[in-house]
Amino acid sequence: MVQALLSCVTGGVVCAWSCARDFLRSSHFLSEAYAWFAVAYFFYDIWSMYRVHSSHDTNSHGSHLARFKSYLTKQPVIVFHHLFIGTFGFLVIVVSHCDL
Repeated sequence: MVQALLSCVTGGVVCAWSCARDFLRSSHFLSEAYAWFAVAYFFYDIWSMYRVHSSHDTNSHGSHLARFKSYLTKQPVIVFHHLFIGTFGFLVIVVSHCDL
């Protein structure tokens, strides 16, 4: 809930600031600051979803690796989503702020 609220507020501020500029090429310090928060959140969320999965998965009594493999096979889309947004989205925002 907090992440969703921060995302919406940041997006609103950045869009309002970029409205009079070239929207695709403009940047705002809040977008990069939020990207650093979001990347940590997405990787934390993968871990926390795994922990919930492993505590409710009664079929996997093996090691953490076996339970993590079980989690990956049962939740591949959400894990991919978090990995993709957490890496690619982060790189797009941070690299767009660099002076190239």
